[in-house]
Amino acid sequence: MKKTVSSGFTEIFSGFEGRAVSGEESSRVLAAIGPGPGSSGVLRVAADLATKMNLSLAVVYVDNGKKMSEASQRELLSNFRLSRALGAQVFTTADSDPVAGIHRVASQIKAKHLVIGKSRGISIATLYHGGSVTSRLLRKNLTYTVQVVPSSVKTKLTQRFDFGLHASKLISIALSFLVLLAITGINLLLVPLTGYWTIALIYLLFVTLYALFSVSIGKVIFAAASCALLWNFLFIPPLYTFVIGKLEDTLMYFMFFAIALVVGFLGSQLRLKETVLRNREHRITTLYELTKLIDSAGNLDELTEMVKNAVGEFLSARVTFYFTGELNIENDLPVPDLTNGSNNGDIMTILQWVIQNREPAGRFTRHFNQSLLYFLPVIGQTGVVAVMMIDAGSDKSIPIEQELFLQNILNQIALALDRETLVRRDKRNALIAESERLYKILFDSVSHEMRTPLTTITGASTSLLDPAVESNVKTRSQLINEIKQASERLNRVISNLLNLSRMESGMLTLTRRYYDLNELVELVLHKNKDLLADAKVTNNIPEGFPLLFMDFSLMEQVFSNLVNNVVVHAGPNVSLTISAEQAGDASIITVSDKGPGIPENIMAGLFNKPQNPDRRQSKGLGLGLVICKNIVEAHGGRIEAKNNPGSGACFMITFIHDSDKHKKDGLQ
Repeated sequence: MKKTVSSGFTEIFSGFEGRAVSGEESSRVLAAIGPGPGSSGVLRVAADLATKMNLSLAVVYVDNGKKMSEASQRELLSNFRLSRALGAQVFTTADSDPVAGIHRVASQIKAKHLVIGKSRGISIATLYHGGSVTSRLLRKNLTYTVQVVPSSVKTKLTQRFDFGLHASKLISIALSFLVLLAITGINLLLVPLTGYWTIALIYLLFVTLYALFSVSIGKVIFAAASCALLWNFLFIPPLYTFVIGKLEDTLMYFMFFAIALVVGFLGSQLRLKETVLRNREHRITTLYELTKLIDSAGNLDELTEMVKNAVGEFLSARVTFYFTGELNIENDLPVPDLTNGSNNGDIMTILQWVIQNREPAGRFTRHFNQSLLYFLPVIGQTGVVAVMMIDAGSDKSIPIEQELFLQNILNQIALALDRETLVRRDKRNALIAESERLYKILFDSVSHEMRTPLTTITGASTSLLDPAVESNVKTRSQLINEIKQASERLNRVISNLLNLSRMESGMLTLTRRYYDLNELVELVLHKNKDLLADAKVTNNIPEGFPLLFMDFSLMEQVFSNLVNNVVVHAGPNVSLTISAEQAGDASIITVSDKGPGIPENIMAGLFNKPQNPDRRQSKGLGLGLVICKNIVEAHGGRIEAKNNPGSGACFMITFIHDSDKHKKDGLQ
């Protein structure tokens, strides 16, 4: 074991003889704290060490089950808050032996460096366990380094005096002394019948029972010493003196005192271990149940609701959360049922302070203590991921045991929120990647679709400038017709892109009136007569077909896109039929052809944006049907596609009639 003194603390290296302690082998720096004022120095030394070695910081507190004074409770809470402010992961464990508790946590988290304060003074517990916590740790064959920080804080005993705690101890001692006097009175009545040696057994029974109901070793020693003195003074001859006349009585007396002390110690330790185990079981059970709830949560709403109910039941208080960072969109202030008349601006001020300073605020703290709410930061890997707000009631405070255990609960919540943040980040990154992929496909498609008509226009216009073509009227007419068709195709592509952008941005508005479907179809066929010059077109829409409540220009684009789609994919000599029929309160318009039909592998995504560059091939951008779907659905209808039983494809547009709604919209 090597000892080195530097930087105001003693550094003890144990178990590392013959090799250096490198940062690569280390995992965490663990600081052991307690209710003493010197723990703040331990925390700062540990934080500096963790920063220098680029390690994470952890803090452990061992609860021995004994009741603390209010001053000690405040000091311990202050140390816990400082731990969380320094970004440490806090662990609390229950054990009657602090060395065992510290070593257990250090082993579980695989800590390689332990920072602990130097023990001051000697107590009965110190003697019982075989030395101070520091000396016992240094004597163990550890697998981690131990750094002892000497305390620079000098406090007087009177400064830590708690009248309420000491008064309760005095009352407890007085009551036990009254019981002892009552037993002594009974013994005085029994001694003529049993003899004074039997009285020792009655006193020994009292010490044993008293130890089972008390965890204080000092009280047990007091009870054992009182019984020994009373037995000597009142029952061992000569009476009413502390002198023992016989040797056998002397031996019996000292044996009684020794047995009383041993039995008392064992009984008090049994009681203490029972208390510690009960507390540990309760904490483990609560954490286990909370962990199961967190793991079973499907989303942030479920997670929040489960944690609010579990923590609220544990604290007997109302709980809610304010999220930060990527989870901030889930907030909805003012906080329901927790404002208690507080101004929402005040709540936001406290929340921002807690997030910036990573410290609790509000009730039970030094900061914003006029608030009725208790604000606790939930600190994750990236900082404060949420703030827990607790309303414990106007006249109720949170006990120290719940406050300390709440730190472990906050750790579990922080892990769950970190996981939720990562899940959302992964989803967002996946959406961004998918958006970029679709953008690239769309860009490639647009580039390809525009290049063809532009090439046609460029070639035809260049040919028109040729003097040999200028005198040839037929050739000029053909070139001009090619320019016209290419321009119409280019205009259709640009219109589809603009309309798609308007639809996705929510800026598309309909100007709806009642129109004749035959009039609309004839106009579409007339405008596309050059495209349909070689096609066989049949209009089977019956005369007197009911008027449709629609936006004429947008529905014109729908039928133009469908007609263009048929010609492009089925060929210029295609047979095209447009028909319509009534089906109850709906009108069904059908555009069918006798072409090759729709391949089954693209049928499912026919009306979606092109997501596969192979789908584009060389026959169009693939946005025409997307535009059709959006326009028809904006009218409250639907569009479907299928293959005809014989050959060809069939597109069906269904309009649902709603007379009252149509009249209202028409008036508008």
